[in-house]
Amino acid sequence: MSANAVPNAPWVSIASSADGSKLVAATSPTYYGNPGQIYTLQTTPTPTLNISRDGNNLVISWIIPSMSFGLQQNPDLNPTKWTNLSVVPVLDPTKLQHRVTIPAPIGTMFYRLKAS
Repeated sequence: MSANAVPNAPWVSIASSADGSKLVAATSPTYYGNPGQIYTLQTTPTPTLNISRDGNNLVISWIIPSMSFGLQQNPDLNPTKWTNLSVVPVLDPTKLQHRVTIPAPIGTMFYRLKAS
């Protein structure tokens, strides 16, 4: 069923992943004995990196995505030079974010998330 074809029915429940890319909604059973329905929608998340400095370190964080991502770095944006960082993100449940702390690079360094 398309998003434009959802029924005009009483909705009893809705849930979303932290990044908003997974949605679930349920309608109420009708008085005529019809069961309630469950609707789902999933899109590909596009988390945004937040980067701040803490002394000689960088703190990189992103909202908890509904799929797995790995952090990569690249000194010059050459498409063949992206390398995986072997750091394990720390979960910050109060902000619904993953966070890593790494030494600040000397010179230019670019960072991205890549679906894994």
